[in-house]
Amino acid sequence: MPDTIWIVLGDGRIISMHGAEPDFYTQGCDAAIDYTLFDQFCEEIDGGQMDYCSKEKQYGHIRDAVPDLLEFALSLNGAGTPNYYFI
Repeated sequence: MPDTIWIVLGDGRIISMHGAEPDFYTQGCDAAIDYTLFDQFCEEIDGGQMDYCSKEKQYGHIRDAVPDLLEFALSLNGAGTPNYYFI
């Protein structure tokens, strides 16, 4: 996966995401994405790691993981994916 991807959400929050180091995957997963969530003033408000099985997800590029990461990081619970764009 490439370097850090930056996403701006419609409400002004920002998420950075990048591939995680292999040493930090959760048991049963073989890949992970680290993320940090910032408020509209660039203050860190959350962060963590979304672990996944690469055979199941088959992301071709880290950008393919954005909808899943937003669901995970924002706890959308089935709500629609918010508007966003890349910077």
